[in-house]
Amino acid sequence: MRRYDSTCHPFCFCPPSTRNTAIALGVAQTLSPDTPLTTIPANEVFPPSNSGTEALTQAFLRCIGITGHP
Repeated sequence: MRRYDSTCHPFCFCPPSTRNTAIALGVAQTLSPDTPLTTIPANEVFPPSNSGTEALTQAFLRCIGITGHP
């Protein structure tokens, strides 16, 4: 398990089709070549069936290098 310093994880939320993933990738690579980039589609964050809290929690855990969290 690899854990990253939480100060190295910018959070970007933008409307779809605005090239935000490309911009986020550029920012991550500018910070450091090994800065992780985690993407999550909006339909996982705002599903019609629930609040999306679990999807956001899992995405943030992936960002800081924690996997296999229940």
